[in-house]
Amino acid sequence: MREIVLGSSSFIRRQLIEQLLIPFQTDSPDIDETPIPGETAAHLAQRLAKEKTDVVAKRHPGAIIIGCDQVSTFQGQIFNKPLTVQNAHQMLMTFSGKVVLFLVGICVFDGKSGEYQEALSQTEVHFRSLSGEKIRRYLSLEQPLDCCGSLQIERLGISLCEKVMSDDPTTLPGLPLITLINMLAQCGVSLY
Repeated sequence: MREIVLGSSSFIRRQLIEQLLIPFQTDSPDIDETPIPGETAAHLAQRLAKEKTDVVAKRHPGAIIIGCDQVSTFQGQIFNKPLTVQNAHQMLMTFSGKVVLFLVGICVFDGKSGEYQEALSQTEVHFRSLSGEKIRRYLSLEQPLDCCGSLQIERLGISLCEKVMSDDPTTLPGLPLITLINMLAQCGVSLY
């Protein structure tokens, strides 16, 4: 089987791709994720996914490279990883009782053919009305400071949600596997 590299340092993304039972390795791209002024959330997610793919592809010639990036957006504003408890608390207070869109840009590069495949997957999250105390407890238990939108959906973050709508349940944790399976098939990778 060809070398497959996930361009990410995310533990959750690694867990997700492990579900496919294919051999792969990870390589962290370490790129600047700052939005370009005026950039939309969708463009940012897709641009960063491709940039991550390009960085990792240079280190793994001929491999199949998977890059992805997730952003959330509410009322035209982009929200990414909070990095601090204060930012996370403010973010979740903003999302309280609202509908927030989470976008994942995914890019697969076939190092053999030189072809790219790109897609955007989205999830609509309806947040419950959240008290400041509930948010503080969640943040102290989970520490979701490196999670897009402060939402660690695969753990206690689910308690913050009233409804989650998506075509792919793995989009919100950060790697849309349904899309990825189709992209890998185009590269000649069969799961079984």
